[in-house]
Formats: sequence, C-alpha cells, structure tokens
Amino acid sequence: MKGRGLSLKLKINLVLGLLLVSILLCWVSFYTRANNAIEESAENLVTQVSGRVSDLVYTTFLYLEHTAMVLSTSQTVTELLAEEDPLVYYALRDQVVALADSVYQTNGLVDDIVLYDTQGNFCRLRGDLGNTAATRMSYLVPSQTLMQHGIVTLEGDTYLSYTIEVVDQGHCVGYVVFLMETTRLQNIFASYDTSGLLSVDLVADGALLSGETGVYTTAEVIETANTYSLTSIGSSPFSVLVWDDGGLNDQIFEYFVLIGLVITALLLLLMGGSYRLLNRLVFTPMLRLMYNAKEVEQDPSRLLLDMTGQLEFDQLVAQFNHLIGQLEERTQAAFQLERTVHATELERQTAIVASLKKQINAHFTVNTLAVIRGLNRQGETEKVAKLSDGLAHLLRYAYDGDESISCLSEVIILERYATMMQIRYPDRFTADFDVDCDIEEVSMPRMLLQPILENAIVHGFANQTGCHLTLWGEKVHNTLCFTITDDGHGMPVDKLKSLQDTINAVTPTSHNPDGLKQIALANIQKRVVTDYGMGFGLTIESQEGEGTTVTLTLPCG
Repeated sequence: MKGRGLSLKLKINLVLGLLLVSILLCWVSFYTRANNAIEESAENLVTQVSGRVSDLVYTTFLYLEHTAMVLSTSQTVTELLAEEDPLVYYALRDQVVALADSVYQTNGLVDDIVLYDTQGNFCRLRGDLGNTAATRMSYLVPSQTLMQHGIVTLEGDTYLSYTIEVVDQGHCVGYVVFLMETTRLQNIFASYDTSGLLSVDLVADGALLSGETGVYTTAEVIETANTYSLTSIGSSPFSVLVWDDGGLNDQIFEYFVLIGLVITALLLLLMGGSYRLLNRLVFTPMLRLMYNAKEVEQDPSRLLLDMTGQLEFDQLVAQFNHLIGQLEERTQAAFQLERTVHATELERQTAIVASLKKQINAHFTVNTLAVIRGLNRQGETEKVAKLSDGLAHLLRYAYDGDESISCLSEVIILERYATMMQIRYPDRFTADFDVDCDIEEVSMPRMLLQPILENAIVHGFANQTGCHLTLWGEKVHNTLCFTITDDGHGMPVDKLKSLQDTINAVTPTSHNPDGLKQIALANIQKRVVTDYGMGFGLTIESQEGEGTTVTLTLPCG
C-alpha cells in the first residue's frame, strides 16, 4: 500500500539511484569478463574466415581436378600429343583450348594450363607462362607422380602446381600441368578479413607459402598466435592457416573500454540533469498511454486510443489509429500476395523441369557430335554416315513434344545409342538391355537413362577392352527400378561417398550457382525430384577395380 502512495518523481529518483548502482556493478562485471568475451570474438572471427577461405580453396581444387580429369581422358588431347603435322596440330590445339575453357570456370584461380609430351615439348592451353619457365617445368614434370599437387618456383615466382598424366592404351603419352600463383591466392585470402587484423596463409609441409623464407613456419605461428585455425584442404598436401597475433584483441578491448566510458558518462549526464524534463515530456504521457492501451485491451469493441495532450505522443497515437484503420486492407493485400507467390513458385518449378531436360539433351548432342568429329578425322566415312543417321533419329526422339515415353521404347533407343558408342569405341564393351514385360508399356521421362550409360562407357570403361554393360528394368513394389551395371574401373570409397552425398543433397528447390553442367548424375536427380518429389532417384554402389552399379527408381503409374 505504501508503494502506491509514492509520487512519480520519487519513483524516478529511486529508479535513477538504482540505475547508477547497477551501472557501477555492471562496469565491474564487464571489466572482469571483457578478456573472455574478446577472446571468444577473436576465435569466432578466425573460425569464420578460416571456413570461408577453406571453402574457396577446396572448391578451386575440385574444379581443377575435374578439369584435369576431363583433359587427361580426352581423345583429342591424346591425338594432339602425338600429332606431327603442323596444320592438324594447331586445329587440335584449338579444340583442346575450347575444351579446357568449357569445363573450367572462367573466373578460376588457375593462371596457366600447359600440355607436355614425354619429350618435354609443351603447348600452352591457358595463361602466358614464359618459354624459359615452361621449359624449366618440363624437367620437373616427369619427377612428379600421377595426380600430384606440388610447389614449384619458376623465374622467381612461386606456383601451386597440379600434374596429371595423359595415358593412352596403358602408356603415358604426356602430362597436363596446372599452375596457380601463390601471390594471387594470398591477395584473395587478404580480402576475406574485413577487419584487417588477421593473417591468412596457405601451408605446405609446415611452411607458410607467402612468408619470407626461413622466417615463418606453422610451429612459429602456433607458438606466438593469440588464436589460430589450421584446416586441411581435402586430400591435397595444403592447409589453410588463419591466426591473430593479439592485435585484434587489443583493438576490440580498446573499443569496449571507450564505449563503456562514453556510455557511462552519457548516462550520468542524462540522469543527473534531465530527469525532470523526461518526467514531463516522456514518463507522464507514457503512463497515460499505457493506461489507455490497457483499457482498449480490456474492451474489444474499442479500437482507438485517446490523445495524451503531448504533441509527440499524440502523433504516435494518431499513427496507431490510422494503422488500425488500414489493418483489414493490408490483411487482404497480404493474402493476395501469398497467392501470387504461390503461383510464381509453380511457374518456377515448371521452368526448372524444362531447363533440366534441355541441359541433358544438349549434353547428349555435344558428346555424340564429338564422336562423329573424331571418326571423320580418322577417315571412317561409313561409320560417320551411320552415326549421323543415328544422331538424327535420336535427336528427333529427344526433342519430341511428348515428355514421356514407354519403358520398352526408351530401352530400344538406348540400344541404338550403345551401338553408336560401340562404333566409336570398338572392342571396348558389349551390352545387354532388357525390361520386364510388366513395365514395357509403363511411361517414364525421356532421356533419363542415357547419361548414366554414357558415364559407364566413357569413364567406367576408359582405356579398357572386353568390358560388359547391362541394363535391367523391373517393377518392385509399385516402383519402377532400372539397374545399370558395368565391370569397369569403379570408384574409390571417398569419391563414391562424395558423389552420393552430392546426389542426396539435391532437392526440388536447391540451386547450384554454376549450373548443373558439371555432374550429369546430379542433373538427373534434380529432374527426378522436381517431377516426382523426394524419395525417388539415384543410388550408386561401386568398388574400385570391380565396377559400378547405378539404380534409378521412379513411381510406377
């Protein structure tokens, strides 16, 4: 009861007094905890920068390794290394350059791509590496093992290198070398720290690549750094090291102290000289407004607030009352917007399906034309004619207006495709295709299985002969199940896991900023989940040296 008799002025004085005491206590607590908070902030910043930089380097290495694999397995590259006719050589070089540009991102960090034969002759595919440096690199290439990362110094510049052999019929016929300047990479690293107080570097064998020789090592940094993060980059010999030598802590602590002193001084001035003005202009109108709002809450039929007699608060009351009047209109507008967004999403899904199908068709066409071009160079005119007729037939099939096709018709088309590929790769493989009679007339999307066969033939059977490919389609528990098995190279465990994780991560709304042109199986999975939803799609089983089995499931009916 006594508390209710206290005047508002006395209440304000009591509150201000308690606030002053609280400020002193908070300041003491702040001072004792500041160091812990600063260290946590520094660790969080180091972790964030390390994560972003590691992702950048890892992604760059993935693109690089993908490009290396495409070039090293290209028949055009093999022919270029063996070609002696200058006119044919330069024509093949232009094709290889176009191939490298098509598979490697235009803004990639690789500065130079150089092709070497086993005699040390070189051909630049990208960059402007000098002749002396390129010749020097030719002496280093044979000493490196297959698919090896390394560090080389050419004409005073340090490069990260990546070398892969080009093998033809089991024999090394040359090398593809990728070079990336460490100074360029370091400039990119520096841009990831907006504070300017962290150091970011690439580490190999315990040494910092951009540090002065003999001055910085990983052990020295770890010993002197206030906080650090060392992250390995995939299976490469490199790691990303991000560290703070204490400058970040000192600057943050200075900011904390300065902000604390300024806030304390301002609070003391405000509380000591302006509480009467606050009482008249703020607290009294605020209390009146609070009581008025409570009355409105208790009376559902009353929607508008009364004026307080204070200009600023009356403006707030008038705005509130105006918003109440517009509430119904805004509710209707929100409902209409929701319907529009829903319609837009449906249109976007339809566009995704069309885009995915076009990408698969384009991928198929380009690869088939490459086969025809290769045979034409070899003078196989009869085979070229057969392939041209077959391609015309397959293109009419692929671009048919009907989105679906019977399972039996799809398998017949795939048999035509396999026959064309057997012309391109004589003695490489035999194939058996069949479907259960129960699903012969069941509909399925066009061009869904062809990229899987292409992967098996081009990659699974690369540099092999006498391989075998089977395709079997059947109905399992009201589900279409297609199993494609090959006895080719197979995949190592880590590559298989990475590929399956990529496929499992595909959703109808997922988006790849570089498009779906890098991984054909992810392209297929995107199309399946877009058409039929999650729960269907691809499953891969593989064992290195024994072969691969890809299973595609679709709803039946």
